[in-house]
Amino acid sequence: MKGLNYRKSVGWLSTGNGEGSLGLLKKGIETRNGFFSTNRLKIFKKFHSKDLKNSDHLSKNVICLPLFNGIKSSEIKYIVKSFLSLR
Repeated sequence: MKGLNYRKSVGWLSTGNGEGSLGLLKKGIETRNGFFSTNRLKIFKKFHSKDLKNSDHLSKNVICLPLFNGIKSSEIKYIVKSFLSLR
């Protein structure tokens, strides 16, 4: 894919409580959690805080879309079109 600037940030995509991930999975697109709130990780259990509203919101709503070296333009277009169709 010529012309892509790989130094730019990918950014965040919010899908709303897993609905987006399930909708994309039905279209054959695997996603992953894009952010893990530290207060929900077992390793930090002793530091648990209920004050991390923003962190918890991101943890529940941000996903990672497929992105890898060699992804085809047609695959990117399919992913974007599928994501936008969930609105």
